[in-house]
Amino acid sequence: MLLDEAHTIKNKDSNIGKAVEHLNSIYRWCLTGTLIQNKIDELFSPLRFLKIKPYCEWSEFSYHIKRPFSKKSGMVSATARNKVQTLVKAMCLSRKKTELLDGKPLVVLPERIVNVNVNQFDEDERNFYDVMFKRAQAKFNKFRREGTIMKNYSSVLVLLLRLRQCCCHPSLATVFGDQIVAAAGDIVELEKLLLDGMPNDVVQRVINNNEQMECPVCFDAIDHANGKIIQMCGHCFCNECCDNLLTSTRLCPHCRGNMERDKILTLHSFLKKYNPSALKNEEEYLAKEEVVKKEDELLKKNDWVSSTKIEALISCIKKSMETNADDKIIVFSQFVGFLDLIELPLRKLGIKYVRYDGSMSTKTRSEAVEQLKKDKETRLILISLKCGSLGLNLTCANRVILMDVWWNPAIENQAIDRAHRMGQTKDVYVERIVIQNSIEDRILELQTQKQQLSDGIMGHGEFGNQRQTRLSIDQLMRLFRDQDA
Repeated sequence: MLLDEAHTIKNKDSNIGKAVEHLNSIYRWCLTGTLIQNKIDELFSPLRFLKIKPYCEWSEFSYHIKRPFSKKSGMVSATARNKVQTLVKAMCLSRKKTELLDGKPLVVLPERIVNVNVNQFDEDERNFYDVMFKRAQAKFNKFRREGTIMKNYSSVLVLLLRLRQCCCHPSLATVFGDQIVAAAGDIVELEKLLLDGMPNDVVQRVINNNEQMECPVCFDAIDHANGKIIQMCGHCFCNECCDNLLTSTRLCPHCRGNMERDKILTLHSFLKKYNPSALKNEEEYLAKEEVVKKEDELLKKNDWVSSTKIEALISCIKKSMETNADDKIIVFSQFVGFLDLIELPLRKLGIKYVRYDGSMSTKTRSEAVEQLKKDKETRLILISLKCGSLGLNLTCANRVILMDVWWNPAIENQAIDRAHRMGQTKDVYVERIVIQNSIEDRILELQTQKQQLSDGIMGHGEFGNQRQTRLSIDQLMRLFRDQDA
């Protein structure tokens, strides 16, 4: 029995993870390029499936493997690191694209050239970002003084999300206020019926987990304006991942229960009925948010659509088209709204492009990919990172532009590998567009720590001493430190 994309079972509590354990087979294999993405716990499900004793038992794994990585100090001993490396070395046949066999490459691939395209905000954007950062910092410091950072973990992630959006385009961070107003209306009759029909144990579980609202698919923050809940099981997802699931598997990744579009609730509606105090705290804070006059006027101009990142993107596209007329380009962003903004200058420049995101049907997405492959005039594809980082073969393109920074470097690497894979005949050029002196600098630091954990466990590099769970208080404090610190 062979599991392809075996990182799909990384959640030990998911039904799919439990189900594959009970399948009958003599031999078992797992295939994955990302054995661990976020935390050491993700190693357990493959061990359980492969029946590697004694660590296929959670009690043994938890005590001998997980516990040393969960110390409050955040430090991991050399003994613990060596134990994990020895275990992984014994169970894994690990190969990298760059490895040689008898002096020859295992896989013959063109070169991958990655450039970090560092940009500075213009004056207006810098003023806007600084205002948003100071407000987010003040909110975080309030939680810190009260000793409630982890209790308000979801709210802290939302603050970070807004700063990440600011780096792309100011309007992404301010549209949220309009969403709050729109969502604050009366719950429609259908949602009332769905809410009344939620099982009591499911309601209580969602309320209890409200402090840890992260999308289990993309690990991004969920707030009441961008969260969806499946009525019968109560599992929560961000809007985009929910749309992706509804157009693909139609199954909840947690419990494998059926997902039906007319039985999906907004998190706002749920909180309004069952936990209004949690909703009130966030809305009161958002109600106090006022964008300074200069930025407000800037965003109200109908003809203003650009940003530093969009200008950097257009520059990259023009340079590519001038020097390599046949090259095709993949543009990734985790924010669908940002892809909307990018479309405007592409149209003005007459650049023929297609789009691929979770709001599109499977058929429409397939047609977009086919058009990119077969139509010489279609030079570019806009892809939502959450939707298109896996399962796509886009070797027809050899230029990849990452418009924003993702928490998890494995997701970015998977996105790049849509082009840099077997079948690619050209060198692949990657541009990572980042903003200097912003939250993106600090996320890049965290990416390095995550990569150290993954590389260290696989024996491909230095392990690093950082424990790998959700962001610690110390890491959050570094993210919210003063810009010039």
